[in-house]
Amino acid sequence: MDKSYFCFLLEWAEMFNLLTEAQCGALIKAMIAYEKDGTEPAFTDDILRFAWLSNIKPKMDTIQEHYNEKVGKLSKAGKASAEKRKQRKQMLEEVEQNQQMLTNVENVEHSEQMATNNNYNLNNNLIEKENTLKEKEHFSECGMEVIKLYEERFGIISSFKAMQLNDLVTDFGKDAVAYAVRQANISSAPGINYIRTTAMNFVRRKEDGKVAPTTNTTKFYGGGIVV
Repeated sequence: MDKSYFCFLLEWAEMFNLLTEAQCGALIKAMIAYEKDGTEPAFTDDILRFAWLSNIKPKMDTIQEHYNEKVGKLSKAGKASAEKRKQRKQMLEEVEQNQQMLTNVENVEHSEQMATNNNYNLNNNLIEKENTLKEKEHFSECGMEVIKLYEERFGIISSFKAMQLNDLVTDFGKDAVAYAVRQANISSAPGINYIRTTAMNFVRRKEDGKVAPTTNTTKFYGGGIVV
């Protein structure tokens, strides 16, 4: 960074008062040249050479060092701030893209679920027989609770989707998946992808301390089902 000025210490005034006008002029010109491009004067005058080497030059160097240090800190802070702004912009763009993708997936899954529900209504007896989940040992107790919660919200589900829910409970925990099912109910988005993403976000927020231990997401009723 080019400087358009340099510091003249008031403590030098007493020394300048002892010099002639010609000596003062020569010393001032030497200070300007040194500050501008580092050119050191070749004084033949012993008084000026002594003043320059013993006082003027060392203090000008110290002032320059302090200036360079300050500029360096400001530059570093500016770069750090710019990097934070860049990262925040990228994060917001990624969130927006992910949200758009999630919305598209939800719309497709919602249409698929509506078609599936129509088939369930036509084959209700067969599906109920297929999904007597309490008799299936490969579902965990917590998985059964979440599956029952899902069916209370969206109706009878297939064994395949029940297994997917049970796997989500294994991966993220009962509370996270139950919360995701409730959110799916609110958003009318019963798809597994939506529930998986919501459960994952719940776990991340909990790890970050953004979900309090006493949160209302862990209420129970009946057989211990999270609601």
